[in-house]
Amino acid sequence: MVPSGNTRDLFALENGLAVGYEQIPSINSFNIGIFFRIGSFHEPEEINGITHVIEHMLFKRTRHYTNRELVYKIEGLGGDYDAFTGYDGVTVTLRILNRYWKEAIGLLYEIIREALFLEEDFLAEKKVILEEIEMYRETPQDYIMEMFTSFLWEGSPLGRPILGTEKSLEGLTARRARDYFRSFFTAANATLSVAGQVDAEELKEALKIFESLPSGKKAAELSRAPEQYGLNYQRNSTLRQAHLVLYFPAVDHFDKRRYAFFVLNALLGAADFSLFNQELRESRGLAYNLYSDLIFFPANGVFYFYAGFNPARLEEVEEGLREIFSLLKKDGISLELLTIAKNYVLSKLVFSLDIIYNIMEKNGTFLRRYGEFPDFDRTRALIEDVSMEDIRMLLRDFIFSGKCGLVYYGKNKKKDVEETWKKLQSEFSVI
Repeated sequence: MVPSGNTRDLFALENGLAVGYEQIPSINSFNIGIFFRIGSFHEPEEINGITHVIEHMLFKRTRHYTNRELVYKIEGLGGDYDAFTGYDGVTVTLRILNRYWKEAIGLLYEIIREALFLEEDFLAEKKVILEEIEMYRETPQDYIMEMFTSFLWEGSPLGRPILGTEKSLEGLTARRARDYFRSFFTAANATLSVAGQVDAEELKEALKIFESLPSGKKAAELSRAPEQYGLNYQRNSTLRQAHLVLYFPAVDHFDKRRYAFFVLNALLGAADFSLFNQELRESRGLAYNLYSDLIFFPANGVFYFYAGFNPARLEEVEEGLREIFSLLKKDGISLELLTIAKNYVLSKLVFSLDIIYNIMEKNGTFLRRYGEFPDFDRTRALIEDVSMEDIRMLLRDFIFSGKCGLVYYGKNKKKDVEETWKKLQSEFSVI
Protein backbone atom coordinates (compact mmCIF):
# COMPACT_ATOMS: atom_id res chain seq x y z
CA MET A 1 0.00 0.00 0.00
CA VAL A 2 1.15 3.48 -0.90
CA PRO A 3 -1.11 6.18 0.59
CA SER A 4 -3.43 7.71 -1.99
CA GLY A 5 -1.62 10.20 -4.22
CA ASN A 6 1.85 9.21 -3.05
CA THR A 7 4.45 7.79 -5.42
CA ARG A 8 7.62 5.89 -4.58
CA ASP A 9 10.95 5.63 -6.33
CA LEU A 10 13.92 3.47 -5.36
CA PHE A 11 17.14 4.25 -7.19
CA ALA A 12 20.90 4.37 -6.70
CA LEU A 13 23.47 7.10 -7.21
CA GLU A 14 26.61 6.40 -9.23
CA ASN A 15 28.55 5.38 -6.12
CA GLY A 16 25.91 2.77 -5.28
CA LEU A 17 24.19 4.79 -2.54
CA ALA A 18 20.57 3.61 -2.39
CA VAL A 19 17.86 6.27 -2.28
CA GLY A 20 14.20 5.73 -1.42
CA TYR A 21 11.90 8.65 -2.22
CA GLU A 22 8.22 8.88 -1.30
CA GLN A 23 6.66 11.84 -3.06
CA ILE A 24 3.70 13.17 -1.09
CA PRO A 25 1.53 15.96 -2.55
CA SER A 26 0.32 18.99 -0.62
CA ILE A 27 2.67 18.90 2.37
CA ASN A 28 4.73 21.68 3.88
CA SER A 29 7.80 19.78 5.12
CA PHE A 30 10.80 18.09 3.56
CA ASN A 31 12.15 15.06 5.41
CA ILE A 32 15.48 13.38 4.73
CA GLY A 33 17.63 10.89 6.57
CA ILE A 34 20.69 8.74 6.02
CA PHE A 35 20.54 5.24 7.48
CA PHE A 36 23.91 3.56 7.93
CA ARG A 37 24.20 -0.21 8.34
CA ILE A 38 27.13 0.22 10.71
CA GLY A 39 26.25 -0.01 14.37
CA SER A 40 27.78 -0.89 17.71
CA PHE A 41 27.52 -4.59 16.81
CA HIS A 42 30.30 -4.14 14.25
CA GLU A 43 32.82 -2.59 16.68
CA PRO A 44 35.90 -4.46 17.90
CA GLU A 45 35.58 -4.87 21.66
CA GLU A 46 38.56 -2.65 22.46
CA ILE A 47 36.89 0.35 20.79
CA ASN A 48 33.37 -0.31 22.08
CA GLY A 49 31.41 2.94 21.88
CA ILE A 50 33.25 4.41 18.87
CA THR A 51 30.09 4.37 16.70
CA HIS A 52 28.16 6.41 19.24
CA VAL A 53 31.10 8.82 19.56
CA ILE A 54 31.08 9.27 15.78
CA GLU A 55 27.36 10.11 15.86
CA HIS A 56 28.13 12.91 18.33
CA MET A 57 31.14 14.17 16.38
CA LEU A 58 29.17 14.59 13.16
CA PHE A 59 27.44 17.59 14.73
CA LYS A 60 30.38 18.97 16.71
CA ARG A 61 32.15 20.93 13.97
CA THR A 62 32.13 20.78 10.18
CA ARG A 63 34.22 22.50 7.54
CA HIS A 64 31.85 25.45 7.38
CA TYR A 65 30.06 25.48 10.75
CA THR A 66 30.65 25.22 14.46
CA ASN A 67 27.98 23.30 16.35
CA ARG A 68 26.29 26.57 17.30
CA GLU A 69 26.28 27.81 13.72
CA LEU A 70 24.99 24.46 12.43
CA VAL A 71 22.13 24.39 14.92
CA TYR A 72 21.27 28.03 14.20
CA LYS A 73 21.26 27.25 10.49
CA ILE A 74 18.94 24.24 10.78
CA GLU A 75 16.52 25.73 13.29
CA GLY A 76 16.69 29.14 11.64
CA LEU A 77 15.22 27.55 8.51
CA GLY A 78 12.37 26.11 10.56
CA GLY A 79 13.98 22.70 10.80
CA ASP A 80 14.92 20.15 13.40
CA TYR A 81 17.29 17.22 13.42
CA ASP A 82 17.91 13.92 15.16
CA ALA A 83 20.58 11.25 15.32
CA PHE A 84 20.79 7.94 17.12
CA THR A 85 22.98 4.87 17.31
CA GLY A 86 21.77 1.29 17.58
CA TYR A 87 23.34 -2.12 17.45
CA ASP A 88 22.49 -2.40 13.77
CA GLY A 89 23.12 1.13 12.52
CA VAL A 90 23.39 4.90 12.84
CA THR A 91 20.65 7.24 11.66
CA VAL A 92 20.85 11.00 10.98
CA THR A 93 17.68 12.86 9.98
CA LEU A 94 16.60 16.40 9.10
CA ARG A 95 13.12 17.87 8.79
CA ILE A 96 12.69 21.36 7.37
CA LEU A 97 10.18 23.68 5.73
CA ASN A 98 9.53 22.49 2.21
CA ARG A 99 10.80 25.66 0.54
CA TYR A 100 14.25 25.02 2.02
CA TRP A 101 14.57 21.44 0.75
CA LYS A 102 17.80 22.14 -1.14
CA GLU A 103 19.33 23.65 1.97
CA ALA A 104 18.34 20.51 3.90
CA ILE A 105 20.23 18.32 1.44
CA GLY A 106 23.25 20.62 1.69
CA LEU A 107 23.16 20.55 5.49
CA LEU A 108 22.92 16.74 5.64
CA TYR A 109 25.84 16.56 3.23
CA GLU A 110 27.79 18.98 5.43
CA ILE A 111 27.17 16.79 8.49
CA ILE A 112 28.11 13.53 6.78
CA ARG A 113 30.96 14.63 4.50
CA GLU A 114 32.48 17.69 6.15
CA ALA A 115 32.68 16.75 9.84
CA LEU A 116 36.21 17.62 11.02
CA PHE A 117 36.82 15.30 14.00
CA LEU A 118 39.20 17.75 15.70
CA GLU A 119 41.02 16.43 18.78
CA GLU A 120 39.93 19.35 20.98
CA ASP A 121 36.28 18.76 20.06
CA PHE A 122 36.71 15.04 20.55
CA LEU A 123 38.07 15.44 24.08
CA ALA A 124 35.19 17.77 24.97
CA GLU A 125 32.58 15.42 23.53
CA LYS A 126 34.02 12.40 25.36
CA LYS A 127 33.26 14.25 28.60
CA VAL A 128 29.67 14.70 27.45
CA ILE A 129 29.38 10.99 26.67
CA LEU A 130 30.85 10.04 30.05
CA GLU A 131 28.11 12.18 31.60
CA GLU A 132 25.58 10.37 29.42
CA ILE A 133 26.88 7.02 30.67
CA GLU A 134 26.59 8.23 34.26
CA MET A 135 23.05 9.51 33.61
CA TYR A 136 21.91 6.08 32.43
CA ARG A 137 23.71 4.41 35.32
CA GLU A 138 21.83 6.67 37.74
CA THR A 139 18.48 5.93 36.08
CA PRO A 140 17.34 2.51 37.35
CA GLN A 141 14.92 1.82 34.50
CA ASP A 142 17.74 2.38 32.00
CA TYR A 143 20.32 0.57 34.10
CA ILE A 144 18.26 -2.62 34.37
CA MET A 145 17.90 -2.70 30.58
CA GLU A 146 21.69 -2.69 30.29
CA MET A 147 21.83 -5.44 32.93
CA PHE A 148 19.29 -7.35 30.85
CA THR A 149 21.02 -7.15 27.46
CA SER A 150 24.54 -7.67 28.87
CA PHE A 151 23.36 -10.83 30.65
CA LEU A 152 21.21 -12.21 27.81
CA TRP A 153 23.93 -11.73 25.18
CA GLU A 154 27.00 -11.97 27.39
CA GLY A 155 30.19 -12.33 25.35
CA SER A 156 28.57 -10.98 22.16
CA PRO A 157 28.64 -7.45 20.70
CA LEU A 158 24.89 -7.33 21.42
CA GLY A 159 25.77 -7.60 25.09
CA ARG A 160 28.03 -4.55 25.10
CA PRO A 161 26.73 -1.06 25.88
CA ILE A 162 26.11 1.11 22.82
CA LEU A 163 27.65 4.07 24.68
CA GLY A 164 30.83 2.14 25.47
CA THR A 165 32.50 2.19 28.88
CA GLU A 166 34.89 4.52 30.65
CA LYS A 167 37.68 2.07 29.85
CA SER A 168 36.90 1.63 26.15
CA LEU A 169 36.43 5.38 25.62
CA GLU A 170 39.70 6.20 27.35
CA GLY A 171 41.79 4.82 24.50
CA LEU A 172 39.83 6.46 21.68
CA THR A 173 41.23 9.42 19.76
CA ALA A 174 39.77 11.79 17.20
CA ARG A 175 41.97 10.30 14.52
CA ARG A 176 40.81 6.77 15.24
CA ALA A 177 37.18 7.84 15.14
CA ARG A 178 37.74 9.74 11.88
CA ASP A 179 39.52 6.76 10.28
CA TYR A 180 36.80 4.36 11.41
CA PHE A 181 34.12 6.66 10.03
CA ARG A 182 35.83 7.02 6.66
CA SER A 183 36.46 3.28 6.39
CA PHE A 184 32.98 1.98 7.17
CA PHE A 185 30.42 4.78 6.79
CA THR A 186 30.32 4.39 3.03
CA ALA A 187 27.74 4.23 0.24
CA ALA A 188 27.69 0.42 0.41
CA ASN A 189 26.55 0.68 4.02
CA ALA A 190 24.01 3.47 3.70
CA THR A 191 20.55 4.34 2.42
CA LEU A 192 19.03 7.78 1.93
CA SER A 193 15.32 8.08 2.68
CA VAL A 194 13.36 11.14 1.55
CA ALA A 195 9.72 12.16 1.95
CA GLY A 196 8.39 15.39 0.45
CA GLN A 197 6.66 16.92 -2.54
CA VAL A 198 9.75 17.85 -4.56
CA ASP A 199 9.85 16.94 -8.23
CA ALA A 200 11.63 13.58 -8.52
CA GLU A 201 14.07 14.66 -11.23
CA GLU A 202 15.01 17.82 -9.35
CA LEU A 203 15.62 15.73 -6.24
CA LYS A 204 17.84 13.26 -8.09
CA GLU A 205 19.91 16.11 -9.45
CA ALA A 206 20.32 17.70 -6.01
CA LEU A 207 21.28 14.39 -4.38
CA LYS A 208 24.21 13.90 -6.76
CA ILE A 209 26.28 15.77 -4.19
CA PHE A 210 26.30 12.50 -2.20
CA GLU A 211 28.12 10.71 -5.01
CA SER A 212 31.34 11.88 -3.35
CA LEU A 213 30.67 9.40 -0.55
CA PRO A 214 33.12 6.50 -1.14
CA SER A 215 31.52 3.27 -2.35
CA GLY A 216 33.29 1.05 0.18
CA LYS A 217 32.50 -2.56 1.06
CA LYS A 218 29.37 -3.93 2.67
CA ALA A 219 29.59 -4.57 6.39
CA ALA A 220 29.01 -8.04 7.76
CA GLU A 221 25.45 -8.96 8.66
CA LEU A 222 24.66 -9.31 12.33
CA SER A 223 25.30 -12.94 13.25
CA ARG A 224 23.44 -14.94 15.86
CA ALA A 225 24.49 -14.20 19.42
CA PRO A 226 24.31 -16.98 22.02
CA GLU A 227 21.53 -16.33 24.52
CA GLN A 228 21.64 -16.83 28.27
CA TYR A 229 18.59 -17.51 30.42
CA GLY A 230 18.39 -17.59 34.18
CA LEU A 231 18.54 -15.15 37.10
CA ASN A 232 20.62 -11.96 37.07
CA TYR A 233 20.42 -10.20 40.45
CA GLN A 234 21.97 -6.95 41.63
CA ARG A 235 21.19 -5.33 44.94
CA ASN A 236 21.00 -1.58 45.47
CA SER A 237 19.73 -0.73 48.94
CA THR A 238 19.40 2.99 48.09
CA LEU A 239 16.59 2.47 45.57
CA ARG A 240 13.02 3.17 46.65
CA GLN A 241 11.62 1.03 43.83
CA ALA A 242 12.51 -2.46 42.69
CA HIS A 243 12.93 -3.11 38.96
CA LEU A 244 12.27 -6.39 37.22
CA VAL A 245 12.62 -7.72 33.68
CA LEU A 246 11.12 -11.11 32.82
CA TYR A 247 12.14 -12.33 29.37
CA PHE A 248 11.61 -15.12 26.83
CA PRO A 249 13.02 -16.06 23.41
CA ALA A 250 11.36 -14.67 20.28
CA VAL A 251 11.80 -14.81 16.50
CA ASP A 252 14.23 -12.70 14.47
CA HIS A 253 13.21 -9.80 12.25
CA PHE A 254 13.09 -11.94 9.10
CA ASP A 255 10.62 -14.44 10.55
CA LYS A 256 7.00 -13.95 9.41
CA ARG A 257 5.84 -14.99 12.88
CA ARG A 258 6.95 -11.54 14.04
CA TYR A 259 3.50 -10.24 13.04
CA ALA A 260 1.85 -12.68 15.44
CA PHE A 261 4.38 -11.54 18.05
CA PHE A 262 3.25 -7.92 17.54
CA VAL A 263 -0.25 -9.05 18.40
CA LEU A 264 0.90 -11.14 21.37
CA ASN A 265 2.89 -8.17 22.67
CA ALA A 266 -0.26 -6.04 22.58
CA LEU A 267 -2.20 -8.78 24.34
CA LEU A 268 0.31 -9.17 27.15
CA GLY A 269 1.75 -5.75 27.98
CA ALA A 270 2.05 -3.13 25.24
CA ALA A 271 -1.45 -1.66 25.60
CA ASP A 272 -3.76 -0.48 28.38
CA PHE A 273 -6.16 -3.39 27.78
CA SER A 274 -3.28 -5.91 28.05
CA LEU A 275 -3.24 -8.69 30.61
CA PHE A 276 -0.21 -7.31 32.48
CA ASN A 277 -1.68 -3.82 32.75
CA GLN A 278 -5.17 -4.92 33.74
CA GLU A 279 -4.05 -7.49 36.29
CA LEU A 280 -1.00 -5.86 37.86
CA ARG A 281 -1.87 -2.17 37.63
CA GLU A 282 -5.64 -1.80 37.40
CA SER A 283 -6.76 -4.76 39.53
CA ARG A 284 -3.94 -5.02 42.06
CA GLY A 285 -2.41 -1.52 42.03
CA LEU A 286 1.10 -2.96 42.02
CA ALA A 287 2.91 -0.69 39.57
CA TYR A 288 2.62 2.59 37.71
CA ASN A 289 5.24 1.82 35.07
CA LEU A 290 4.96 -1.57 33.42
CA TYR A 291 5.01 -2.74 29.82
CA SER A 292 6.12 -5.49 27.47
CA ASP A 293 8.17 -5.13 24.29
CA LEU A 294 10.04 -6.97 21.57
CA ILE A 295 13.64 -6.72 20.36
CA PHE A 296 14.30 -8.08 16.87
CA PHE A 297 17.69 -8.52 15.19
CA PRO A 298 18.59 -10.42 11.99
CA ALA A 299 19.42 -13.59 13.93
CA ASN A 300 18.04 -13.00 17.44
CA GLY A 301 14.81 -12.00 19.10
CA VAL A 302 13.55 -11.52 22.64
CA PHE A 303 10.22 -10.72 24.26
CA TYR A 304 10.34 -9.07 27.68
CA PHE A 305 8.20 -7.61 30.43
CA TYR A 306 9.32 -4.74 32.69
CA ALA A 307 7.85 -3.45 35.96
CA GLY A 308 8.94 -0.97 38.62
CA PHE A 309 7.29 -1.49 42.03
CA ASN A 310 7.54 -1.17 45.81
CA PRO A 311 10.09 -3.74 47.04
CA ALA A 312 7.74 -4.68 49.89
CA ARG A 313 5.26 -5.97 47.27
CA LEU A 314 7.64 -8.36 45.47
CA GLU A 315 5.57 -11.37 46.52
CA GLU A 316 2.38 -9.72 45.24
CA VAL A 317 4.01 -9.00 41.86
CA GLU A 318 5.10 -12.62 41.66
CA GLU A 319 1.58 -13.81 42.50
CA GLY A 320 0.08 -11.52 39.86
CA LEU A 321 2.47 -12.75 37.18
CA ARG A 322 1.88 -16.37 38.11
CA GLU A 323 -1.86 -15.81 37.89
CA ILE A 324 -1.54 -14.33 34.39
CA PHE A 325 0.65 -17.12 33.06
CA SER A 326 -1.37 -19.84 34.76
CA LEU A 327 -4.51 -18.60 33.03
CA LEU A 328 -2.67 -18.29 29.71
CA LYS A 329 -1.46 -21.86 29.99
CA LYS A 330 -4.90 -23.14 30.95
CA ASP A 331 -7.28 -21.06 28.84
CA GLY A 332 -5.18 -19.17 26.28
CA ILE A 333 -6.79 -15.95 25.07
CA SER A 334 -10.30 -15.18 23.89
CA LEU A 335 -11.33 -14.34 20.33
CA GLU A 336 -12.55 -10.97 21.61
CA LEU A 337 -9.13 -10.10 23.04
CA LEU A 338 -7.42 -11.27 19.85
CA THR A 339 -9.64 -8.95 17.78
CA ILE A 340 -8.92 -6.03 20.10
CA ALA A 341 -5.17 -6.70 19.91
CA LYS A 342 -5.14 -6.88 16.12
CA ASN A 343 -7.09 -3.63 15.85
CA TYR A 344 -4.64 -2.01 18.28
CA VAL A 345 -1.60 -3.09 16.24
CA LEU A 346 -3.27 -2.01 12.98
CA SER A 347 -4.19 1.39 14.41
CA LYS A 348 -0.59 2.06 15.41
CA LEU A 349 0.48 1.23 11.85
CA VAL A 350 -2.16 3.47 10.26
CA PHE A 351 -1.67 6.39 12.66
CA SER A 352 2.07 6.38 11.96
CA LEU A 353 1.35 7.21 8.32
CA ASP A 354 -0.27 10.49 9.35
CA ILE A 355 3.13 11.99 10.20
CA ILE A 356 5.42 12.63 7.24
CA TYR A 357 8.60 12.29 9.29
CA ASN A 358 7.45 8.83 10.38
CA ILE A 359 7.01 7.79 6.74
CA MET A 360 10.57 8.85 5.95
CA GLU A 361 11.92 7.12 9.07
CA LYS A 362 9.97 3.90 8.55
CA ASN A 363 10.95 3.76 4.88
CA GLY A 364 14.61 4.28 5.76
CA THR A 365 14.61 1.65 8.49
CA PHE A 366 12.85 -0.87 6.24
CA LEU A 367 15.14 -0.15 3.29
CA ARG A 368 18.21 -0.54 5.50
CA ARG A 369 16.91 -3.83 6.88
CA TYR A 370 15.21 -5.47 3.88
CA GLY A 371 16.31 -3.49 0.83
CA GLU A 372 12.76 -2.56 -0.17
CA PHE A 373 9.95 -0.20 0.76
CA PRO A 374 7.48 -1.41 3.39
CA ASP A 375 4.31 -2.78 1.84
CA PHE A 376 1.61 -1.60 4.24
CA ASP A 377 -1.16 -3.56 2.49
CA ARG A 378 0.85 -6.74 2.96
CA THR A 379 1.66 -5.85 6.56
CA ARG A 380 -2.00 -5.16 7.29
CA ALA A 381 -3.01 -8.49 5.76
CA LEU A 382 -0.41 -10.39 7.78
CA ILE A 383 -1.66 -8.80 11.00
CA GLU A 384 -5.30 -9.41 10.14
CA ASP A 385 -4.47 -13.06 9.37
CA VAL A 386 -3.07 -13.75 12.85
CA SER A 387 -5.21 -16.52 14.28
CA MET A 388 -5.92 -18.07 17.66
CA GLU A 389 -3.74 -20.99 16.59
CA ASP A 390 -0.83 -18.62 15.77
CA ILE A 391 -1.03 -17.19 19.31
CA ARG A 392 -1.27 -20.67 20.84
CA MET A 393 1.84 -21.72 18.93
CA LEU A 394 3.81 -18.68 20.14
CA LEU A 395 2.76 -19.36 23.71
CA ARG A 396 3.77 -23.01 23.37
CA ASP A 397 7.04 -22.50 21.49
CA PHE A 398 8.34 -19.39 23.24
CA ILE A 399 6.58 -18.41 26.47
CA PHE A 400 6.13 -21.96 27.79
CA SER A 401 9.20 -23.46 26.15
CA GLY A 402 11.09 -23.77 29.43
CA LYS A 403 13.45 -20.95 28.43
CA CYS A 404 13.06 -17.76 30.43
CA GLY A 405 15.10 -15.28 32.44
CA LEU A 406 14.67 -12.81 35.26
CA VAL A 407 16.69 -9.65 35.85
CA TYR A 408 16.30 -7.86 39.18
CA TYR A 409 17.68 -4.52 40.44
CA GLY A 410 16.62 -3.21 43.83
CA LYS A 411 16.82 -3.62 47.59
CA ASN A 412 15.17 -7.02 48.08
CA LYS A 413 17.47 -9.68 49.47
CA LYS A 414 18.88 -12.22 47.04
CA LYS A 415 17.20 -15.19 48.75
CA ASP A 416 13.79 -13.55 48.35
CA VAL A 417 14.37 -12.85 44.66
CA GLU A 418 15.65 -16.39 44.16
CA GLU A 419 12.46 -17.72 45.74
CA THR A 420 10.40 -15.49 43.43
CA TRP A 421 12.36 -16.76 40.44
CA LYS A 422 11.86 -20.38 41.49
CA LYS A 423 8.09 -19.91 41.74
CA LEU A 424 7.88 -18.06 38.43
CA GLN A 425 9.85 -20.77 36.67
CA SER A 426 7.27 -23.31 37.73
CA GLU A 427 4.74 -21.54 35.48
CA PHE A 428 6.90 -21.77 32.36
CA SER A 429 7.29 -25.52 32.03
CA VAL A 430 6.87 -26.98 28.56
CA ILE A 431 3.27 -27.45 27.43
